[in-house]
Amino acid sequence: GDVLWNRVRPRNVRYAREAIAAYLAVAEAMFDPDDWAISDKSLSRAFVLMRTLGRQSEDQVPVVGVAQAFLERLTGRDRSFYSQRLIELLMGEVSDVAELTKMLGIAEGIVNDALASRDFYRARAYYDVSIPLSSRLGYDAIMLQGLRIASAETYVKEAEASPTEMERAMNLRIAVQELRKAGASAERRAEVSQMLDEAQIVSINEMATVSTPLSESDLA
Repeated sequence: GDVLWNRVRPRNVRYAREAIAAYLAVAEAMFDPDDWAISDKSLSRAFVLMRTLGRQSEDQVPVVGVAQAFLERLTGRDRSFYSQRLIELLMGEVSDVAELTKMLGIAEGIVNDALASRDFYRARAYYDVSIPLSSRLGYDAIMLQGLRIASAETYVKEAEASPTEMERAMNLRIAVQELRKAGASAERRAEVSQMLDEAQIVSINEMATVSTPLSESDLA
C-alpha cells in the first residue's frame, strides 16, 4: 500500500489506508517494551501517512488509539524510551486535557524511576517531553523554568555518581552550561562552577605518565 500510495498518480487514498493498517499490524505484532525499534518505526510511519491524509481524517482515530494503547501497556514497565517516543507522537494529535495530564503523569513517573536508579540520561529524555506537555497544560513560566533547572541538575547528580574525577568534571562542565540556559540563579551556577574547579584540580592526579622503554636497537 505504501509503495502504491507514493508512486501511483493520481494518488488513491485507499492505498494509504491499506498501508496504515499494515503498519499498525506490524507495530502491534512487534510490540516489546525492551526491543521496540521495529514497532516504533512502523507506528511512526502510520502517523506520517495519517498526517498526510489530514488530521481531521477518519484515519486519526485508529492510529492515535494504538499509540495510546501502547502507552497504557508500557506504564510501569518501560525501562527504556518507547514511552518517550509515543508521547512525542501523541503530543501533536491530542488536545484533551485529561489525556495530556495522563501523559505528563507517565513521564513524571519515569523521571522519578530513572533518577532513583541513577539513569540520568533517561531522566533527561523524559524531562524533554514533560516540559512541552506542561506548557500545553498551561503551566506558568516559573514552573516550566523549574522543570528545565531540574533537568539541568541531573548533570550535577550524574557528576556526583561519576567513578572518576575526569568524568565528574565533564558532567559538571555540562551542568554549568545547562543551568545557565535553564535560568538557574547566579548563586547556584557559582556553586557548581566551584565544584567544577575542584574536580578539574583533583583530576590532574588521575593522569599517569605513560613511558615506553627504548633499547639502543630501537634508536638505530
